[in-house]
Amino acid sequence: MANDFRSHKRIFLRLISTLLTGLALVGVVGCAELAGDGETVSIPPVQIECRSNFCKDASHTQGRVFLVYTTSGCNSPAFGEAAGASATITCNPTSGCRGTVSSFSSSGGLPIREIPTGFYSICVTIDFDNDYLGEAVAGDAVGVRNNAAVGKTSGTLIVDSFSDK
Repeated sequence: MANDFRSHKRIFLRLISTLLTGLALVGVVGCAELAGDGETVSIPPVQIECRSNFCKDASHTQGRVFLVYTTSGCNSPAFGEAAGASATITCNPTSGCRGTVSSFSSSGGLPIREIPTGFYSICVTIDFDNDYLGEAVAGDAVGVRNNAAVGKTSGTLIVDSFSDK
C-alpha cells in the first residue's frame, strides 16, 4: 500500500512538472508572438499638413506638434506607444500649418531611432496656445493616420486629415 502511494505520488509530481514546463513554454512563445519578428527599422519622418480652420487662423504663425506612433489607436495612444515627438511647425492663413517631424523619443523620454516593423496609428495634436497637458483640448487641431505601414521601404509618412478640437 505504501509503495502504491509513492508510485502515484511520483506520477502526480511528474505530471505537474510536465504541465508547468508546458505552461512556461506557452508563455514564452506567446510573448515572442506578441513582439512580432523582432525586426526594427528607422522611424519614418512624419510630414504634417493641416488645413483645418484652426490651422488657417490668422493669429497662428506657428503650432507646437505632439505626435505619437502607437499600436493601440489614438483613443488610448499611451498603451501602445512606440515613439513620440514634439516639434514646432509654421502656419499661415492661406495654406494652414506645415512641417516635418523627424526626431523621436521613447515613452521614457530617451532618444529613439528605430521601432519594430508593423502597422501603427500616428496621432497628432497641434497646440496653438501652449496648454497641452497630454491630450488635445479646445483650440487644438487633431490629426490621425491609421494603419500606417512601417517597414524597410517606408518613406516619409503624411498626416493631412485634421479636425478642430
